[in-house]
Amino acid sequence: MQAAAIDPAAYSAMKTTVGEIFSDVIDAFLGYVPGQIDQLDHAIEAANCDDIFNLAHSIKSSCSSIGALGLANTAEQIEQLGRQQTTTGTTQLYQLLQHQFSEVVEFLKQDSIV
Repeated sequence: MQAAAIDPAAYSAMKTTVGEIFSDVIDAFLGYVPGQIDQLDHAIEAANCDDIFNLAHSIKSSCSSIGALGLANTAEQIEQLGRQQTTTGTTQLYQLLQHQFSEVVEFLKQDSIV
C-alpha cells in the first residue's frame, strides 16, 4: 500500500512550527514544484539520469518541508533511479508523483491555504 501523499500530522507540525509565514512557504511550494515536476517529465523523456536525480532530489526536499511525506517518498524513489543511472520504472513513478501532487494540492485547498 502506498503512503498518503501528505501526512496531516507532519503538515500540522510544520504549520505550527513555521507560524504565520507558513502560507508563504505553501505559496513558494506551489510556485516552484509544478515547474520542477514538468522538468522532471522532460528529463525522463530524454533519459537524462543526472537531471532526473537532481530534479527528484529538489522535489523531495520541497515536499518534506510541508509534510508531504508520501510525495517526498515517491520523489526519493525516482531520485534513487537517477542516481543508479537508470530510467526503468521512472514513468510509472512519475505518474504516481503527479497523482500525489494533485492530492497535496487538494489537501491544501481544504485547509484553505490555496
